[in-house]
Amino acid sequence: MSLADLAAAAHISVADYLGGIDWTGHEQTKGWYAGLKSRPSFRPLLAERMEIVTPPKYYEDVDF
Repeated sequence: MSLADLAAAAHISVADYLGGIDWTGHEQTKGWYAGLKSRPSFRPLLAERMEIVTPPKYYEDVDF
């Protein structure tokens, strides 16, 4: 894992939170992101919420 992985995962997490990613056809990226989502250090990020915008139901699910 590199700093680039962490930076990319943070950006993807925001887009995922907003429901802006269609994972269809992106299985390799989805698997990479699911691996990062499953790390204990990533869990606090997934628990954060905005006041006005709610994430999709699958957002915290590692096996989305």
